Amino acid sequence: MIARRPTLTTACVLAAMLAVAACQPAPGSAAGTATGATQPASTTAEAARPTPPTGDQAEASRAFLAENAKRPGIQVTASGLQYRIVRQGPPELRLATADDTVLVDYEGRFINGAIFDSSYERGQPISFPLRGVIPGWTEGLQLMRPGSEFEFFIPAELAYGAEPPAPDFPVNAALIFRVELRAIRGPDGQMVLQPDPLTP
Repeated sequence: MIARRPTLTTACVLAAMLAVAACQPAPGSAAGTATGATQPASTTAEAARPTPPTGDQAEASRAFLAENAKRPGIQVTASGLQYRIVRQGPPELRLATADDTVLVDYEGRFINGAIFDSSYERGQPISFPLRGVIPGWTEGLQLMRPGSEFEFFIPAELAYGAEPPAPDFPVNAALIFRVELRAIRGPDGQMVLQPDPLTP
């Protein structure tokens, strides 16, 4: 599919979101907080959600990643990061770099499927510098172009390891993230935006 330039309206909206979000305090979650326009989950759906795991997840995480690596479409980097490309952005758009600030939508889950963070549920994307997040995100986002959607399976040592971000967050937990890269901004301030899917 041939990439299309975003309309002025879309470009302005994304640029404004990136600029505004970058001024917000750094979030305490795995990558911050992210995008989207999904409807709030119903009470029934909330009740049906898996319960977050507790305790040391080292053994369970290793077993999960070993099996997950065998799944079709899963790629594994030298560091052990696993990822699946759901959608890659247009090839003419550059990849993100570690020096960029990115605008993303995301959902974070434990390996049992329990969601611990979601920009989709908050209804807006989040912006952050790639050098300011967990190593799995810093590495993984550099595989993406604006307009991409990836699923990352992050080993504990590339996430929070033995130092979880909150008392109720399990130790040595592998994490799963669905991530959509909306825009990137380089150190020089130049913006690269996702294509506008609404452009005919």
